[in-house]
Amino acid sequence: MLNELTFSLIFVLLYIGFGILGKLKSIELVIKLSDVVVYVLIFSISLWAGSSVSFSDISSILIYSILGSTIVIIVTYSLGFLLNQKKEEIKLRRKDIASFQYRYGIPFVLGWIVGMGIRPELSYGTLINIELLFLASFLGYSTSKSISIDVIRKSLSKGGLSLFLVVIGNLISGVILYIIGLGNLKLDEIISMGSGWYTFTGPLVSTYYSPYYGSIAFLINFFREQFSYILIPFLLKVKYSPYSAIAVGGATSMDTTLPLYIGLLGDEYVITAVFSGVTLTAVIPIILPLMLNLP
Repeated sequence: MLNELTFSLIFVLLYIGFGILGKLKSIELVIKLSDVVVYVLIFSISLWAGSSVSFSDISSILIYSILGSTIVIIVTYSLGFLLNQKKEEIKLRRKDIASFQYRYGIPFVLGWIVGMGIRPELSYGTLINIELLFLASFLGYSTSKSISIDVIRKSLSKGGLSLFLVVIGNLISGVILYIIGLGNLKLDEIISMGSGWYTFTGPLVSTYYSPYYGSIAFLINFFREQFSYILIPFLLKVKYSPYSAIAVGGATSMDTTLPLYIGLLGDEYVITAVFSGVTLTAVIPIILPLMLNLP
């Protein structure tokens, strides 16, 4: 298995290199293949976890995951209380989000079932490292299509506020996770800084910590996305703060939680949500591997 620094450098170079290629020529088939890589990664991390984690660990994984995701959401949104925003009537449009849950939930559950049932002995660290490098290539290629000068120019200031809330909320949440006993501080900050990108954060943490912590990292960020649909409408009624609402979605504000923001906040906040999500999607694959090298 590659050491952390070598892996970080290769990952970043692949991400940037294929991002440049994606800008020069976009092939739809290649973009669609990135989903396949994600499914394989989710299955692999779950297979590793199911093969390594005892039945007694399952309850603690769920407790830490649900508690951790709730902490991130509440802390991030609470930062918006410092902003002076006019309260408005909120009406949530019903959207079909089941497909997002099934697409990633099925390989996750299937991997756990196969792992706990068969417990195959594989070189999981090396396997997931290879899959992550494939992911870097496909992500760089596919996300380059969403990143443009026009998007950055139109929403830099507003999106910047949401990004600021995301980063500060993540940092504070990481400290709280450490206080309640979830691993060491660096691990907790990496998990929190995942910003809802569970398909990247989970495999990364599994490779360089353990399948146990990888599962928690996956689920904390997974539940961050899912609980957003439940908690954000309520939080907006308590204190209207659209920028902190967008911050709660993290990297998912550009896609899976975007319908939520359209329904709750209106079209005027779409560019801000997309910019925030796109920026996080661009920098998280660079920041998290580099955080692995912190003392």
